[in-house]
Amino acid sequence: VASGGFGGAFGGVPAQNDGYVKVEGDDIAAGYSVGLIYEVVPNFRIGMAYRSKLDHSLDGRSHFNNGVLGGAISNSTSLFTPSGITAGITLPETASFGVHFKVNDLWSIMGEVEWTRWSRIKEFRVRFDNAQQPDSVITENWSDTWFIALGTTYRLSRDWVLRSGVAY
Repeated sequence: VASGGFGGAFGGVPAQNDGYVKVEGDDIAAGYSVGLIYEVVPNFRIGMAYRSKLDHSLDGRSHFNNGVLGGAISNSTSLFTPSGITAGITLPETASFGVHFKVNDLWSIMGEVEWTRWSRIKEFRVRFDNAQQPDSVITENWSDTWFIALGTTYRLSRDWVLRSGVAY
């Protein structure tokens, strides 16, 4: 029902003349990783690792494809026009703990638990250099995650190893 919709009243066809924005940006961030492996007894090792968060400050450009209605709005208000953008996001840190037990010369058993702090990402906000263009905000509110894995290794020969495992 294109003519009955708001967009139809101004020459647009709902869902067919929708505009969109493409935002491109880049950045380089520095972080660090640390790890430790300790052989508790022969054939049994434990390990711990930590990877830091990464703070990104993206700089780039926006490109609008306005459609019929968006084009009319853009021409009269300066909205939906290409401009520079900035966006900041902090990617989460991770911490993990693992074990490795060599049962014999053929078999080994491994396990791992890893935590990732995704809850640090509450929103992703793009700020436009065009003062008329409001920020584009995607609300995320992610939750932290846990990764658990258990695996085995079987050595067929010096050159061939089979590995199998499950993860959640």
